[in-house]
Amino acid sequence: MAETSELTTRDVLSQVNRRLTLIEDDLRGLDARMEANDDRLNIRLEAQSNRLDSKLDEQIGGLRQEMSEQGNSLRQEMGEQGASLRQEMSEQIGGLRQEMGEQSSSFRQEMNSRFLASDAKLDSQIGGLRKELSEQVGGLRQEMNSKFIWLLGVVIATWMSTMGTLLLK
Repeated sequence: MAETSELTTRDVLSQVNRRLTLIEDDLRGLDARMEANDDRLNIRLEAQSNRLDSKLDEQIGGLRQEMSEQGNSLRQEMGEQGASLRQEMSEQIGGLRQEMGEQSSSFRQEMNSRFLASDAKLDSQIGGLRKELSEQVGGLRQEMNSKFIWLLGVVIATWMSTMGTLLLK
């Protein structure tokens, strides 16, 4: 009669403990990947925000410089030509103010439309990333559920085997 090796309860529990340890390690790895994805998303959003801020600062700085240059040239012309040209310059300044007001208004409208476009683009990108993250989390949950059910089946089968061994001896 050939000898068969019988698994002891300690062997079975050792195997179960090893498998649970492997599952815990897998879960820690998945958690680390999710944290890395979250960090990358935050970095991308911050970089996009910084780019928008720098573009806005550049455009506003250019307009300030342009307005400053126009004001300086007007003062110089008024000083050189004297009192006879003050009336004419006053009329020109009124025209420039109106033009600058129109340009300022059009610039504001343009910037508002650009901001709205940037907001919509960011919203769509964030929505895509949220959807992707949600899909990954859903897949992780499904995988964890299937591993848990499998593990529960192994534990029940082991318990039944142990009980059968104890009862039938």
